[in-house]
Amino acid sequence: MNHKLIPRKHRREATKLIDEFKQYVFKNSSAYNNWFEFLEYQQTGAMDGWLEYTDKKYKALQWLRQITSIVNKLNFLVEESE
Repeated sequence: MNHKLIPRKHRREATKLIDEFKQYVFKNSSAYNNWFEFLEYQQTGAMDGWLEYTDKKYKALQWLRQITSIVNKLNFLVEESE
């Protein structure tokens, strides 16, 4: 992944979240099985307060969720058109 594609204001925190996901994928966490579930898990933890989040990290999480949603919609449209 080219980290330069992530906006500068979110790059550091988004990269940390991506690296955290890569670490937990190999541990087969029971909390989540894919990227989308990981983001939902992080979002729930941040909203409920049992995961410690700074404002920058939370904004990076929101940005990653939006990008993931956009990519999923585009993939759906491509599959639908074929």
